[in-house]
Amino acid sequence: MDGLVEKAKRVYHLRNERLFDAALFAAQLSYTADLEGMEVAIADVLDGETTWEDVEAGLAAVAQNWLRDHVVGGSDEGVGS
Repeated sequence: MDGLVEKAKRVYHLRNERLFDAALFAAQLSYTADLEGMEVAIADVLDGETTWEDVEAGLAAVAQNWLRDHVVGGSDEGVGS
């Protein structure tokens, strides 16, 4: 997750102003309401036992843990920097 956030920080900037918000980025990782065909994609890629709900729960857990460790409970290094 750290590597993904670091790459996103480099992408989300305009001129010399960083537009990256770590909390928003992490929340977007687990937002899947607008994805079409997600069940088919999961069935094609994974073991057949993993459900889309499992994937969503895993993404949400990773995002929440990262936020707790880097934004909420620790430093705010990802927010706006």
